[in-house]
Amino acid sequence: MFDVGGGEITARNSVKYLGVLLDNVGRYFLHLKQVCDKAERFVGAIRSSFPKVNEPTDTARKLYYSVWESVALYAAPIWASTLGMEKNRKILVSAQRAALVRTLTAYRTVSHGALCVVTGRMLIHIKSRHRWKKYGAKKDFGVNRQGRAYDLMEELKRTFHNPGN
Repeated sequence: MFDVGGGEITARNSVKYLGVLLDNVGRYFLHLKQVCDKAERFVGAIRSSFPKVNEPTDTARKLYYSVWESVALYAAPIWASTLGMEKNRKILVSAQRAALVRTLTAYRTVSHGALCVVTGRMLIHIKSRHRWKKYGAKKDFGVNRQGRAYDLMEELKRTFHNPGN
């Protein structure tokens, strides 16, 4: 607690700035958890506004997932560099898997990779890293674009050749 000009200021471990929860360590763990929960609430609100007469159409399914993805990937160029940490990547992947299961009305036992293939969606941690690199490419004028595409392909190979997937 600090006393500045007659007012008290309390030190905190995190602060929200432009919708991004910045913590004192720079790991963005709290931000990712909060954003994924917020995205689920948005999709739930949209789903509840549709009538429950029939199963959702393809257009409605695309809307559900697109809303989830746009909320989850907000400010991705800022926090995507921390996806090298397993904890952050697991938060995003499990949230994406839950959103895809709910969107497709699939069984919970369907693998994450299969859900992405069926829906034609990219894995969320790869997509966010791609946005991070694309943002970096806008700032670097003499960067080899083929090198950046190659990095994306390497990331895909590492992800899908992992026996744990």
